Amino acid sequence: MKKPIILIYTFSKKIDETAKAMLDAGFKVAIPYNCSWSYDGLILIPKIEIEKRGVIRGGIKYLHDTFGETSVILAEEYITAKDILLVYSTMLEYPEALVLSERENPAGSGRFERIAYKIIQSLFAVVQGRMVRDMHSGVRGFPGQYLSIFYDMRGNDRDFLLGQIMALRRLNIPLVECQAISQGNSEGAHTIRELFRDILKVCLLFLTFVSSSLFSTALDLGIYAFMLHFFTESLLAASAAGRAVSSIVNFTINQHVVFSHKKSQGRWKMLLRYYMLVISLWFFDYIALLFFVKILGVDRMLAKIIVGAIIYAISFIFQRDFVFKHKTY
Repeated sequence: MKKPIILIYTFSKKIDETAKAMLDAGFKVAIPYNCSWSYDGLILIPKIEIEKRGVIRGGIKYLHDTFGETSVILAEEYITAKDILLVYSTMLEYPEALVLSERENPAGSGRFERIAYKIIQSLFAVVQGRMVRDMHSGVRGFPGQYLSIFYDMRGNDRDFLLGQIMALRRLNIPLVECQAISQGNSEGAHTIRELFRDILKVCLLFLTFVSSSLFSTALDLGIYAFMLHFFTESLLAASAAGRAVSSIVNFTINQHVVFSHKKSQGRWKMLLRYYMLVISLWFFDYIALLFFVKILGVDRMLAKIIVGAIIYAISFIFQRDFVFKHKTY
């Protein structure tokens, strides 16, 4: 791997010293056009790119257009040259991964920020099925082959950093974390509004999954009622027609929208896995209802709600990690 370009997107005396140290070490260093300091050899990101995409995405876009698929390390105000070299050495060890430099205390010292960060971190672990200790860290290394993916992602600089971590599973990109040497000030959820915005972003995958399931359930009931009213008096035929159509629609939405597995390759294998899961959950639903109603004596409607919630969680996890799992994630 060639030496990555260091993209600095915040201004401070400390990052100024880091820039000089990295230039002396033979690295290319890029800064925004309006940076308050400049040295020979620095790459200036043009104003038009920054205004269109923000400092980070605009910088990545410009570096990709100018230097091709070269690796990039993001650097914010608290980072030192030692941190950058640590990220670089980790990139050499894991050339296919996005490298995240994690801080020991990413939530900062404020009580609200610590609580907010724990909430976001826990929700992320539940929804994504993995623990990331420092989701807002702006110190990370990008392998060159991913640049064109990241500069077209939505979001301003702060939202972009979190959205990037959220997209790794969908994009089939592994993540490796290394411990930051310099901790500095953290960038957490500073206000109630930002906290809820981050929670919404983190939970979006599960909320989309629930929406898809509710739509499919409504379609199932609609077809069931339509068949009984116009075509047949057979409950079995009407139920089978509703389940057949709604399950195909649910599979298609989950494949293309929820889990963004847009490649047609392996579709039949995913479809087989999906129906294996559906059949297994139907069986589990019946057994669990018998257990709650006949053995525990729970009310039938309450038992249906409890079992339905369990099935939703199981279905989400198995579809995420089994049915629509990317090959190399």
